Amino acid sequence: MLVSESVKRYAEIINYVENHYFYKCLIDFNQYYDQVKEVGLEYCRLQNNQQNTSKTQIGQINQTLRNKIDVYRFSVSVNQFQQYVDTVFLNENILSGGEVNYLKSSIEPLTHRLNEYTRTYNFNSLVSFLNQAHFVFSQINLILQNLTFSIEKFSINVEIPENYERLVLIFEREFSLEEISAKLSAINLIYEEFCLILDINSKEFPIKVIKIETGSLEIKIDGIKDIIDLIKYLIDKFFDWANKNSHDGKIKSILEDIRAFEQYLDITSKAQQQGHKLNTKKINQLHDKIGERLENLLEPSLKVNEKQYIFANEKTQIQTAYLEESENLLLEEGKEEEKDNDSIN
Repeated sequence: MLVSESVKRYAEIINYVENHYFYKCLIDFNQYYDQVKEVGLEYCRLQNNQQNTSKTQIGQINQTLRNKIDVYRFSVSVNQFQQYVDTVFLNENILSGGEVNYLKSSIEPLTHRLNEYTRTYNFNSLVSFLNQAHFVFSQINLILQNLTFSIEKFSINVEIPENYERLVLIFEREFSLEEISAKLSAINLIYEEFCLILDINSKEFPIKVIKIETGSLEIKIDGIKDIIDLIKYLIDKFFDWANKNSHDGKIKSILEDIRAFEQYLDITSKAQQQGHKLNTKKINQLHDKIGERLENLLEPSLKVNEKQYIFANEKTQIQTAYLEESENLLLEEGKEEEKDNDSIN
């Protein structure tokens, strides 16, 4: 297939998926997933409490879904989409056979879980259905993103636009589709939130994903220079702070002391050095979210634009493993020498 034909075909596939009833339903379900996620813990904790406001919120979500869902049409659309996965994603080599089977096995439980939910309308069946819908939505979005990246790679000369800078993140281990999607989402959210505090229009200056390479994961993105500088600054300060404070090297435990890190980070001073007037209200909102973003994005070992970051305890583990390996090799060499000497004697 010629490059121009590939670009056209990929665009047709993206358009078909985004306008499919099944995908549009997943967009709606994902919004409800976010809402239930916010109030779900409180609902479970205060389930028998008369003043549990989350009960009302869950009830409202139930009522909205009850009025909105066309179970029959959704079930038909699930079957149609699965056929499309076979005839297009598989036959046109958009996905491998294993990836197609994995996607279809994720889609298949949706109809059953929806039927169970509409039979009971209880909290457990609601969560079960929305969790599965969110998982499928994340997988399909990653496929759409990969098709979009391919179009960009084929159709444009990937030069860095004026006022933009490239950010290259290299992770040392392999990741699932859901983990890759979470990292892309975290980068995008950090970018958009930094745009907000600097009063930069992220739609006018969007982040551009240039390349995703799996194996050891490599992500290349372009973004407006000051925002990319802030992201690099954020990562640099995080690793510096984590290593100075003798943490165990786990992102989650480091972020438990997020307020102390925010003071050390001092994003306000950095942005002012760039000559920006800050939106202080948005900075407070950023602080509330930054821990979750970093937990989804970072790993104990990470390379950013050729600069290697690694937690101190991770270095120690690597060094210990290296020393043990060296000692074992020396012992083996010593045994071989002894054998040689014995045979000579």
